[in-house]
Amino acid sequence: MTCVASCPVEDCLTVTRKGKGSLSPYLIPLVGLGTIYLLWGVARLTGHWHTSLSLSDLSEVYQVAASLVHP
Repeated sequence: MTCVASCPVEDCLTVTRKGKGSLSPYLIPLVGLGTIYLLWGVARLTGHWHTSLSLSDLSEVYQVAASLVHP
């Protein structure tokens, strides 16, 4: 988002819809995250989101996550 804020040309990096005015550049990530959370919530409510991990297992994984490296 810093590239949008620091662009020297006015309205050069904008999000637009066909035939409409420009939208906030923050709208794209908000819509993306909103869609992910909406789908996750629907999956939870309909019983399609299952995990065999307990909260204590997840807690242990999150505690060591910072020390994990990609091979």
